[in-house]
Amino acid sequence: MAKNTRYPILCIIFFMGFNLLFCYQGYGQQDIYWEKKYNPADKSFLKYSGIGVSFGVKSLVFNSNIDQLNDYHAIQEGGKASLVLGNDFDQISINAAGWYYASNQSQKTIDLFEFGITNHLYFLRAFGIKPLGIAPYVISGVSRQRYKFYGAYVDEEGRGDEGDRKGAEPYLGKLKSMSLSLGLGVEYQLQSELEFIHFFAEATGDLSFMSSVDGAAFTDTKTGRLYSFNLGVRFGLKKTNFRYLR
Repeated sequence: MAKNTRYPILCIIFFMGFNLLFCYQGYGQQDIYWEKKYNPADKSFLKYSGIGVSFGVKSLVFNSNIDQLNDYHAIQEGGKASLVLGNDFDQISINAAGWYYASNQSQKTIDLFEFGITNHLYFLRAFGIKPLGIAPYVISGVSRQRYKFYGAYVDEEGRGDEGDRKGAEPYLGKLKSMSLSLGLGVEYQLQSELEFIHFFAEATGDLSFMSSVDGAAFTDTKTGRLYSFNLGVRFGLKKTNFRYLR
């Protein structure tokens, strides 16, 4: 993602969050009566359902038989969107789309498309501790990555067969891989009777495996030392028992 687009994306994310915050504050003034009974929705896995958006940075190193790519440290910027399902103890994010971009003055451009699934375990609540407002969690997951390489550092006979990219940099090849992730996150939670808004920060490390390539020159190309940091917001609806006063 180009540098001149990162700030509009951040503004969009936090504008959405603050807009929902104002809705949350206004909604709290409605006249709602709560039953003083056991609420089965509290332990339902579908207590929370919504969407998440985030902006992040990925750091990784490429190992390759291509001299210009071997030990190349790439910093990629981008964002992703996800579906969120879960309860107070465990949540799942289905990352439907993630795009990241890296480019520098060495004429190495790398596009990344990613999708996968992550699990968020709120470990303090699992032990009966329910912090107010701030909630840390452990992240685990699996994802699929597709890296596309552009530039002029690979001869034509070693390039992939997807065709040239329109513009100054031709398409060179592609690397597909799976990865396992593990990390930590923390949320700042705002909730009403029917809605939730969770601002979050996450840091993860990834281990890649099962890779495949397009382009003969990329046969021995792999990724290593993968780290990610993301800032974003999750928001949506809560499942609960209530009735309005008439």
